[in-house]
Amino acid sequence: MSAEQLRPVAVEARRGYRLWVRFGDGAEGEIDLSDRAGRGVFKIWDEPGVFESAAISPHRTICWSKDAELCADAVYLEITGRDPAEVLPDRRAQRACERLRER
Repeated sequence: MSAEQLRPVAVEARRGYRLWVRFGDGAEGEIDLSDRAGRGVFKIWDEPGVFESAAISPHRTICWSKDAELCADAVYLEITGRDPAEVLPDRRAQRACERLRER
C-alpha cells in the first residue's frame, strides 16, 4: 500500500472527542479519542475549541499543535481493522503502530 493511500485527506472533530477521518484510498470512519482527553499532550483539548481545530499536517499526521498529533497509520488501522503487516511494508512502522493500538 502506498503512503498516498494512507494519507488522511479529510478530518472532522465531532462531539464527545470523536474524530471522523477519510483516507486517500477511500477508507473512512470515526474513532473515539475520549480515553486520551485531558491526558499528556492531549490536555490541550481541555481548552475550548482546541479539539475542534483538528487538521492534517504536511507530514500526514492528524494534529492540534506541533506537540499534539496522532499517527495517521495508527488511525487508519483502527478505523479499518486491518493488520499492520498487511498495510505497512516497513516492519519498524508495523511495531510502532502495534504499540499504539495496545494502549
